[in-house]
Amino acid sequence: MYGINFRRFAVPLGAVALALLSTATIVAQQAGAVTGSVSDTMGTGIPHSIVVFRNETTNVVTKISGDDVGHFSSPTLPAGTYTLEASAPGFALTTKKGVAVAADHPAQVAMTLNVGSVSDQITVEASSSNSVAAQYAPMDGLLEARSARTEVNAVFIQNFSSPVADYTEVMQMTPGVFSINSNGVGLGDAKMYFRGFSDGLYDITFDGIPWNDTNTPSHHSWAFFPSQWLGGVDFDRSPGTASTVGPTPFGGSVNLLSKDTLDVRNLRFGVSYGSFNTILADGAFDTGSFGGAKKRNNMLIDVHHMTSDGFQTLNNQQRDAGSLKYQYKFSDTKVLTGFAGVIRLSANTPNIKGPTTAQVAQYGYNYLLQNTDPTQQNYQAYNTYWVPTDFEYVGYKQQLGKGWYLDTKPYTYSYYNAQYYATQPSGNKPINSANCNPKTGVRPCAIDKNNSYRKYGEITSVNNVSKYGVFRTGMWYEWAATDRYQIPSDPISHVDDVLPNFHEKFWTNSYQPFAEY
Repeated sequence: MYGINFRRFAVPLGAVALALLSTATIVAQQAGAVTGSVSDTMGTGIPHSIVVFRNETTNVVTKISGDDVGHFSSPTLPAGTYTLEASAPGFALTTKKGVAVAADHPAQVAMTLNVGSVSDQITVEASSSNSVAAQYAPMDGLLEARSARTEVNAVFIQNFSSPVADYTEVMQMTPGVFSINSNGVGLGDAKMYFRGFSDGLYDITFDGIPWNDTNTPSHHSWAFFPSQWLGGVDFDRSPGTASTVGPTPFGGSVNLLSKDTLDVRNLRFGVSYGSFNTILADGAFDTGSFGGAKKRNNMLIDVHHMTSDGFQTLNNQQRDAGSLKYQYKFSDTKVLTGFAGVIRLSANTPNIKGPTTAQVAQYGYNYLLQNTDPTQQNYQAYNTYWVPTDFEYVGYKQQLGKGWYLDTKPYTYSYYNAQYYATQPSGNKPINSANCNPKTGVRPCAIDKNNSYRKYGEITSVNNVSKYGVFRTGMWYEWAATDRYQIPSDPISHVDDVLPNFHEKFWTNSYQPFAEY
């Protein structure tokens, strides 16, 4: 038999009161609050703005909404140092770091928001949630969005995308998007489709700059903006507003965003190995803030080298790329930003639609090229790509006072597509010097092809924020020079014919003024 013996203890009431008081004192010392306001550059409070409090030690996030006049007050927060982020529709995200929270020293913070362009109006709602699943969600739908928009965040691009991915693969999980790369992820010129729109029926911008080909408004995913350069994607599936610039905004806008520079020095290096003997070596360096006591400078440098055999037989590829982003803050109201990116790409992709049924039966469904019979069109040595590109811009933003705000961004970029590919002689004759000689009357067996262009442009907008709303006006201008040709050639000697199939040079001027309220 087992028994329980209860004993009665007498505890003085004074001791209980002292213990409770001590506990309350400890809790009070460990908690505090933050109050403040969110206003525009005119000092007018912004109603219902979103304020996020991120504990810099634990990374725990608390999110609140301001009142009708822009004031906010946080719930009780654990003592510590916090990063505050304030945002509102139509305004750029503003961040304030190192806000100390303690019970004996309530923090008061005033946040000022600048009016933002499309590429600035980024508020990652998932990161504002205490849910780990939400923070690592691949895509995010904005709660305050006025159109169908999806954001691809930096966490997804860095941790859940292939290191060799291009923007089409980064966006494959967004609603309605489809793309395929027949040579493997990031190893070919992929095209993206969504909601019935094919490539060329929607805008693509990089940091707000429209980017597209000159003969059609299409895009080349493998030659511009690899995933190493992307800090996020803002995909607006609506036609946008008057200030949505570009040749085809009716289909929507894919707004690619560069990575932010960091205030802390950081060096990263990685090597990736994957299918088809794909090897990528990448290095990135954040300088952190530097330059004198005020440390006005920031810089981010990224370089990478990639080689791959490709999924398709003998369709190997090599890519060397580097980018640099520089930022200089004259003051909190004057910021200069510069970006430069260069890519050198070579590949063995032929100008054929794919293997025949007989070739698939004999060699497999990934058959594309062979390197054993120089009399055939798909002989590897006859099919080459050489695609160097570059993309540069300088951006300047300044508050002009009395609610006026200037944003200007001159830019230039170029594309040079030098392709050489074999074609079959008439009558299915074998490729040889006799059959491929134009002097014999038989059409040449190769084409020396080039499609190149250089663009210069500028986007300037002047914005005003007042109690009556937001007014924005400006212009996008672009000048482009294009050089395209196709010349018959002998693949044996690589000697071009005297007369080209065509050789055209043309210049294009584009103007798009806009005004909206």
